[in-house]
Amino acid sequence: MTTLADVARAAGVSTMTVSNVLAGRTHKVSAATAQRVREAVETTGYVPSGAARALSRRRSRIVALVVNGDGSAMTSTHDARYVGELSRLLQARGYVSMMIPATDLQATVASLRSWNVEGAIVINTLGTQVERLLDAHAVPMLFSDNYAEIDGALTVRTADAEGGRLAAEHLLHRGHRSAIFLGPLRDVVSVDDERWRGFREAFEVAGVTASAPVGITQTTVASGVAAAARIAALDPLPTAVFCSADDLAAGLLRGLTAAGLRVPEDVSVIGFDGFDISQVTTPVLTTIGQDMSAKAEQSVALLLAALEDGVEVAAAKHPEPVPVRLIEGESVGPPAAR
Repeated sequence: MTTLADVARAAGVSTMTVSNVLAGRTHKVSAATAQRVREAVETTGYVPSGAARALSRRRSRIVALVVNGDGSAMTSTHDARYVGELSRLLQARGYVSMMIPATDLQATVASLRSWNVEGAIVINTLGTQVERLLDAHAVPMLFSDNYAEIDGALTVRTADAEGGRLAAEHLLHRGHRSAIFLGPLRDVVSVDDERWRGFREAFEVAGVTASAPVGITQTTVASGVAAAARIAALDPLPTAVFCSADDLAAGLLRGLTAAGLRVPEDVSVIGFDGFDISQVTTPVLTTIGQDMSAKAEQSVALLLAALEDGVEVAAAKHPEPVPVRLIEGESVGPPAAR
């Protein structure tokens, strides 16, 4: 492994001179010496230590991407796409991202200082968790898809309720009057609760009652498969199901088929996300698409404004929600005659 001393020997200078050039302190050396050092770095293949640069500059330029959950990070299509976009954008701004799965979120956030990170984007949290996390006084944090109404909390959201409304209006337009919602509902405002609220209220405006008769705790493919048997056993059978995530809807499609039901002839299904999985299901899933690139761009811009520009956190804590749109596939048809 090439060291700083190897570069110094190749350039015929001291290690201090090499350090000055690599740190950008070229005013301390001649232009010719700086050029010799750069050429020596290239010929020796020396890679400067990120940790050493951070210490010398007193900035690490590391942003933690904290994924709250059971430790099996990146199993969610949403989380994988979001983290990928965040990493790309942070790199373009000269930052390094550090992905940290958090089984104990409070302890993880409290330890962020020890990782020498400058800020954090925290994924999969509820509004009730934010105040305790902010009290840890670790580093500036942004909470994605969070509905906390707390001064000093940076949050970025998708237009979840609007997505639920779009799903309901599409089903109503196709003639459905017996639709249910499938997603994990909680006692606090969350992404899934907002999607359910928009869906429910749109049906109420039309004079129809939507329900959520099947309780689940996760938006995974496996949860959708398991829920299908319970939905197939409902009497009367609903004519349509709105799932709060595409992964969940994909599992539901598989489970309904296994139960002997056809989609959309017997039951129509609509999802939420617009990810690749919606395009490879049979039938192709009708879904509510969210713009992950836009959400990641908003997240990075808001956090770095707080880190770099001194923007008051409380002054810009809730930017406009990232818009959504209906993506028509093949999983929604007219209601079956009962």
